[in-house]
Amino acid sequence: MGNSASIGILFVAFLIAPLPSALADYAQMTLFQMLTRAEIVVSGKIRNITDKTYDLVVDHPYRNAEPKDVLTVQRIDTLRLGDRWHDYKEGEHVVLFADPGATGDVTLTPVGAAGEGELPADATAIYLAALSRPPAHLKSSTYLGGTSEYYRVDATDFNDAITGFFDCYRPTELGRIARLCDDAALEEYRQSSWLAEHLSGIADRLPEGEN
Repeated sequence: MGNSASIGILFVAFLIAPLPSALADYAQMTLFQMLTRAEIVVSGKIRNITDKTYDLVVDHPYRNAEPKDVLTVQRIDTLRLGDRWHDYKEGEHVVLFADPGATGDVTLTPVGAAGEGELPADATAIYLAALSRPPAHLKSSTYLGGTSEYYRVDATDFNDAITGFFDCYRPTELGRIARLCDDAALEEYRQSSWLAEHLSGIADRLPEGEN
């Protein structure tokens, strides 16, 4: 067999390679990256599930949403690297980091190619897909029989840390962040939890953008 034929076969084999190998090579977006890149950050409950979308009834708007808003969201299992912990269920609680679709399209798209922009949640915890330099006490594990691993974070710590983050910072252009709160408020935020300290520590290393 000639070299050109061999190369052609190898190329086709690459295109049809199983997705898990592609997923293994993909670096999931961290929580901080999602906070600074997603236009909309909310938590809520799922309803009206279709083959491609679902509606999310907002119960906690962190950024660019209001309580009781109903958002239409693309299902992450329609993404090429989408891998979910189980099938979608009515009433399921999730935290969403998403961007608007194309002009005229009301459907939001979770950030990240592997579905990390949609996080499982329950009454006691939020399950994070990726953190930058996670603290030693935090261990990852699979969730509800899925294949992806998550860090379990106390729900109150998460809610307070994300709310406080947007009180103290506003993402501007990529790689820059505007400081909104004064030194006293920032120190109070930083001391409120390990997650708040983690997020503020990253934010304070970025170049400052304009308010």
